[in-house]
This record gives sequence, C-alpha cells and structure tokens, in this order.
Amino acid sequence: MDKKACLLLHGFGGSTFELKGLQSALEKAGFKTRLPLLPGHNTSLEDFSRSRYQDWYAEAEKNLLELKKDHQKIFVLGFSMGGSLTLDLALKHSFTAMILIAAPVFLTRIFPPLASDYRLFFVPVLKYLKPLYPTGNPHPQSRQIAPWQGYEGYTALKPLHSFLKNLKRIKKNLKQVKTPFLAIYAPTDKTVPLENAFYLLKKTSSPLKELTLLQITENITSNHLLPTHQETKAKVEKKVLDFFSSF
Repeated sequence: MDKKACLLLHGFGGSTFELKGLQSALEKAGFKTRLPLLPGHNTSLEDFSRSRYQDWYAEAEKNLLELKKDHQKIFVLGFSMGGSLTLDLALKHSFTAMILIAAPVFLTRIFPPLASDYRLFFVPVLKYLKPLYPTGNPHPQSRQIAPWQGYEGYTALKPLHSFLKNLKRIKKNLKQVKTPFLAIYAPTDKTVPLENAFYLLKKTSSPLKELTLLQITENITSNHLLPTHQETKAKVEKKVLDFFSSF
C-alpha cells in the first residue's frame, strides 16, 4: 500500500490546467495524485450548462474513495470551487489534511453587504432569462500574467446557481469540518472575497488551521488564479509541499 496520495480539484468553468503545476510538484515529492476533469468542463458551453454541482461532487467523491483504497495518507487540495468541493468532502469523509486555495463558502452577503459581483444576487431569475450570460473578454495581458484554460465570454447560470445553492449548505455546516487545513488567499482577489478566509478560521472545528495571505501587486487580472499567477505560483507550490509534507 502506498503511503500518501493527493486529490486535486479545479475550479468552476476551468480545467485541470489550473493545477497541473501543483500536480507535477507533488508527484516529484513522492505523492500519488489524481486530478479529475469535472463533468461538463473543457468540452462545450452546452455540456457545461447541463452539468450541476451534484455531478462535480460525485466525480470528486469517486476519486477520493478510489485513492483511499490503496493509500494510508490522503490529502485533498482544491482551488476556487474545487476548494468548496474539498470542504464538502470533509463534511462526509475523513482524510489527513486539505489545502483550500481561494475557496469560497460565500460570494454574496446581505449583512454586512458584500458581493464580488452584484449580479450574483439575481442568478436564480437570470438563469431562466439568459442561461448563457455574456461576461466579456479578459484584458489582453491577463493570460500572460495568470495563465488559465476554461470557458470565457459567457457564464452558464444554471450550473452557477446549483453551485451557489450548495455553497449555502456547506457554509451552514462548517462546524462539522474537522480536517486540518491550510487556506491560501489573496487580499486583492476580485472573485472570492478575502472574508471567506476569516470565516473559515472562525467557523470550522479543525484542530489545525493555517492561513497564508499572498500579496499581488498588478491590477490587470482578477488576482484569483493563485496556482498559475506569475507573482504567486512559486509561493503556492512551496506552501503546498511544506504543509502536506508535515503530516
């Protein structure tokens, strides 16, 4: 039986590309890894529009259970929505430790008011009016600074709504999370508010909770793609290896 393995989970509308660098670093450090492509991703917007949170969770859970058959120590790392999935797995399954990178447990808040995008409040209605919502294209330099592969130009609102609904459930049950974790966030992240990091520290029951804040100086990108961003990639890799290797 191999000693240690790591499941890596990518973000909403993205692809395994986000975490390929971390996967390679973990494998070089002796970890067996799995980096599944979540259903509906990296195919077509039509496929993505038909996928739901339950599909992504089922794929993540299947891979976790398969790793647990053959390994003594199991680690899970999730970026963005992948971090939310990681928390959800921790509500039901035990594993050694987890790393949450720019992971949301909420994207909007009524009081005190908070929203990374005010349109998120209207997704339950907008998903019927405009299932594929145009988002525009990123700055021409953004993909040089923070490489990414996924759906651009449109957001599929029905999958997004299913994600937002499950975030509420995860947030409500955070006290049941008892897995040691490292959380990595950027204070200037325009996609996932920093308040998520402090909420996790306060509400979870994990015996070990660590928080790393990474500063980003440029203001071209959303400052969200920490695993691939040229200012944070190496720092994230070091933090991940140091944290998981401590167990």
